[in-house]
Amino acid sequence: MSFAAVKFVHFQLANVLIRLFRNVCPQPTSTSESQLAIDILLRCVPEQQHVATMLLRSESLNPENAEKWQYFYKAVESSAQKDELTDEFWRQMRKFKVFRPNYAHRSLKADSHAHWQEIGEVDGYKLYSTSEVEFDLGMFKRSEFDINLKHGKVDESVFK
Repeated sequence: MSFAAVKFVHFQLANVLIRLFRNVCPQPTSTSESQLAIDILLRCVPEQQHVATMLLRSESLNPENAEKWQYFYKAVESSAQKDELTDEFWRQMRKFKVFRPNYAHRSLKADSHAHWQEIGEVDGYKLYSTSEVEFDLGMFKRSEFDINLKHGKVDESVFK
């Protein structure tokens, strides 16, 4: 599902994924499930602006799961590096007073992160890598690495 096209993520599915991320489902949500939900939701932004609003509204000064929020902030930063439109969208969202980052958000003690890095671009083809690392209570839990090739709107993984 994390590789599904954005057009398949509708309002109802986005709301379910937001509830997964916020851990407000009847059954507890693991950090892995929350991070997978974030990966899917961030692909919907900025086409579905309500997703960003709902995610930013669920921020708190003292998050109960710092790893999840650290991953969220790094994933947003990574998605902004990947696409100029997304970068501008997140900058505009953070200009609203209620969504401005504060010291508590910037000083999370957590190791989970997501990273995007452009490798090179030739004849309209862009090669880039993505990596995701998850920690839970200071212990390594999982990692994922991928190299993608993008031409226009077609974005294909080299490994899949």
